[in-house]
Amino acid sequence: MASEQEVSAEGGGRWRWALVFVVPWLIFFGWPGMRDGYIHSRGVATTAKIIEVRDTGERPNDDPVLAFRVEFQPPGGAWVTAEAEAVISPLRMAGMRSGAEIHIKYLTGAPTWVLIEE
Repeated sequence: MASEQEVSAEGGGRWRWALVFVVPWLIFFGWPGMRDGYIHSRGVATTAKIIEVRDTGERPNDDPVLAFRVEFQPPGGAWVTAEAEAVISPLRMAGMRSGAEIHIKYLTGAPTWVLIEE
């Protein structure tokens, strides 16, 4: 029979597994708000060119959610095409068209994960 110390050590291994694999998975795939917060706090700011913009049909607080496909070039890297959604006020919608430049943040380790900054 295992002693209490051995049992608690085994249980600690399960928690470590959860912290190493499950929590990052939830941040990046399970909770989009957490993913956006992570990009906002650790991302690199740059400008991107809008390739395509479309209305998703969602209207939180009567502001439209727009889906963007953008293109940008990280310093010393190849051009990257990424997609993101953002709530845009109706006053700013006129400037959100193909060819316009917008401010974004991206992760250096995963440059296709971008956040549209308003």
